[in-house]
Amino acid sequence: EEIKDRFMLDLEIEVSKSTLHRELDKRVYTFKSVHYEPLQMNDPTFKGKRREYVQQLRDLLGQGKIPIWIDETNFNLFTSRTKARSLRGRRAVSIRGGTQKGKNLHVIGAISTTNSQTWSVQATRCE
Repeated sequence: EEIKDRFMLDLEIEVSKSTLHRELDKRVYTFKSVHYEPLQMNDPTFKGKRREYVQQLRDLLGQGKIPIWIDETNFNLFTSRTKARSLRGRRAVSIRGGTQKGKNLHVIGAISTTNSQTWSVQATRCE
């Protein structure tokens, strides 16, 4: 629908979905689930930082200390697209960002190696 609308707006040409599908298929484009990939995922700098973190964690566990991980996040309840077109053999990648819509859930959680966990959730409206 999105590509069909772009043809109408930009070129003032009405095209059917089946025609678009057939033409994109000729060019080896497929419709697949979007894979979200963080910008720093495989950067060598961040791999080194992860290695340092694991070494520090092992040292603390060796001293008999129990680590507690605390994290907070805002989860936006707005649902975004999960399908996109891409060349066959390549992932359909979407860069996250942009405006937020809908309600936010503010979540704070804590967990330790002894499996004790705590959660706090608060709903807010994003304008």
